[in-house]
Amino acid sequence: MSDAYHNQRVGGQGGTDWGSQLYDNDQKVHSIDAWWGPASDAPQYTVLRGLRLSWNDGQERQVGHQDDYLPHRGYTFDDDENIQSMTLHGAIGDPYGRADALEFHTTKNRDFFAGGDGGGPLIQEVGTGVLYGFDGAADADIDSLGAIVQD
Repeated sequence: MSDAYHNQRVGGQGGTDWGSQLYDNDQKVHSIDAWWGPASDAPQYTVLRGLRLSWNDGQERQVGHQDDYLPHRGYTFDDDENIQSMTLHGAIGDPYGRADALEFHTTKNRDFFAGGDGGGPLIQEVGTGVLYGFDGAADADIDSLGAIVQD
């Protein structure tokens, strides 16, 4: 039986739902890579464009775009490191919006931020602090995003 908690998503209703593409059967996320840039149909907005996750069991999967010309930031968790807080930024209540940014603070007092400076904040429940992955939808951009954590 899964102990996963699926947070509310930030962003709009567009894109193709990626199902379990960024979730690996309750395995802890080992690393996150994020790419961001101008929204595909609204270049005045900076949004998340692609995500790649790897898990402790060696699996690695990605969604969206990981183009070389896009800004990129990666984060690798220490084995004994968990999420202490997480906020996703993006459209809230706008069906045409996107996921703009991903930020978190860890139990090792380290911070990660990737994405644009727009959108409203949506604080994610972090449970025990073990990050399993993300729910969401994407095509040219990351249209919606919500964290999956150990409850």
